[in-house]
Amino acid sequence: MKRLSFLLSVALATFAIGVTLTLCSSRFLQLRPDEQEFSRHVQLKLQGLEKVGERYEMQFRIVNGSSEPLRYRSYAKDDHCAFFLWRPGEAVRQMPCGCGNGLAERTLYPGEAATYRIGLYQGFGDVRVGFDFLVGGERRQEVVWSEAISLP
Repeated sequence: MKRLSFLLSVALATFAIGVTLTLCSSRFLQLRPDEQEFSRHVQLKLQGLEKVGERYEMQFRIVNGSSEPLRYRSYAKDDHCAFFLWRPGEAVRQMPCGCGNGLAERTLYPGEAATYRIGLYQGFGDVRVGFDFLVGGERRQEVVWSEAISLP
C-alpha cells in the first residue's frame, strides 16, 4: 500500500510539473515582442525621455486603432502601472504595480488615446517596453510593444 501511495505521489508530482512548465512556456512565448497582428492596430510611441537623477523617465502615447476595447488595471486612465521589459537575448521581465490600493479596471475604447509614464534606472541598454491589455469581450491578453529604446 505504501509503495502504491508513493508511485501515485510521484505520478501526480510529474503531471503537475509538466502542466506548469507547459503553461509557463506558452505564456513566455506570448509575451515575446515579435510582430503580432494586434500590434498593427494599436500604436505605442515614445513621446519623451528624460534623465532625472539615476532614473530615466519615459512617456508613451498609446492610440487604440482597433475595433475592440482595451482593458487594463491602473490608478487612473492615463496610467498603466504594470509593464514588461525585454532586452535582446534575455527573458521578458514583468514590472508589477508597486501597490494594489486604488487599482481599478480602466478601458481604452476604440479611437481613444492615453499617455503612460514609467521610470527605469540606468543600465538597461537596448530595451523594449510592453503594456498588457485584456482585449474585447473574450478578454484575451495581448501585449503592445514599443520600438527598441537605447539607454546608456
